[in-house]
Amino acid sequence: MPGRGNDRGESRSTKGNGLGSLASFARPGAKVALVVVSDDDAAGVDDSNFEAFLTHAGVSIPRMFGFVGTSQSKCSISRPGDAYASLSQRMGGALFDICAASWDAHFAQLTDAVQSLARTKVTLKRAPVTVVSVSLNGVSLPQDAFTVTGSEVGFALPPGETSNATFLIEYR
Repeated sequence: MPGRGNDRGESRSTKGNGLGSLASFARPGAKVALVVVSDDDAAGVDDSNFEAFLTHAGVSIPRMFGFVGTSQSKCSISRPGDAYASLSQRMGGALFDICAASWDAHFAQLTDAVQSLARTKVTLKRAPVTVVSVSLNGVSLPQDAFTVTGSEVGFALPPGETSNATFLIEYR
């Protein structure tokens, strides 16, 4: 939880709203990925109070990814991160062993997952024979910036774009 506290899960907010520095964490409608790296389990944190905290902070349906110690970890950890593991799996993210010899594969999976969060799909009324052009907020996208699968056109929103972007897809 935000603010300062101790290992028993007690916290003292740094702001009166109980959100501390997370008060302006995410803009409305933002797609949020949370990454937790811990060799411990936060005492006092469980599925319900963590999700309630995020809802209060205005964060809707985040994906959570945990680099945490597990009961099978092969290094010295304070204690297994069971709450973080459960939250990572329930929130559609992934769980990674903090004791892995190399995190390269973990970072590759995390990168793919975060990029897929940022991808937007538009479903056309019919599958196109060919897509002539795709424009985002009036700017034409290069052919390699979008994919066409059946009647879906997928593309990544550039940094700073919002989910309220305007799309123009010309197709035959």
